[in-house]
Amino acid sequence: MGSSASHLAADTRYTDQSWVDGRSGEVGDVYVYSVRIGAALGLGVHHCIVVDGIDGNWRVFEWSSNGDNGGLSQYKTSRIYGGRCLTLGRHSLKKVYDAVQKISVGRCYSKNFNCNDWTEAVARELGHNITVHWNCSCVL
Repeated sequence: MGSSASHLAADTRYTDQSWVDGRSGEVGDVYVYSVRIGAALGLGVHHCIVVDGIDGNWRVFEWSSNGDNGGLSQYKTSRIYGGRCLTLGRHSLKKVYDAVQKISVGRCYSKNFNCNDWTEAVARELGHNITVHWNCSCVL
């Protein structure tokens, strides 16, 4: 387990891979979540993929410049900040994990591949064509 900065975690982050890789067959509701960040005159929004409904905890997959692996942070936490933007349906945690890995491996966070681009790509892997915006109005 480890700990590092996160936009969404409101308490302890459990970063051991076994909490997020779906090896136990967990299934949950998948969402795009967003949280306001201090950029672009306070209007910038950070987006990520969140899985809910597994043992009362959240599984969070984030792509940011604070990420541990090129931009990726993945963890389990009992409380998160932010708001729900979109619902992507019910999926196995393994399917979400595999989609996140496919989109993340070999890439780095950059102005050409930020959290919005990453979130859209992961959603496509899960069968959803979405568009997320840097100034999303989902978070007030």
